Amino acid sequence: MRDPTGMSPVVLRTFIEERLTHAGFRGRRLSTVMAAISFYVTGATAVLQITSSDDRTRDAAIRHFDQGLRMLLKGAAATLPDSH
Repeated sequence: MRDPTGMSPVVLRTFIEERLTHAGFRGRRLSTVMAAISFYVTGATAVLQITSSDDRTRDAAIRHFDQGLRMLLKGAAATLPDSH
């Protein structure tokens, strides 16, 4: 997210899928979490672009992004049915 040109969409998707699979997400769980992360990152990226001129605000936005992503993943792990 800090360097949007650092990874192509295909490389980034593969990178994220590998980590989620390693964390136990498979099948529909993986698809659902990938979609949620995609929507979350898209919105967070828009906010960061708006706040990028102020380093303090940007740092706070990045911290909130990290906290929100952890909450999203913990919630997904706790509530999505395990389907392979």
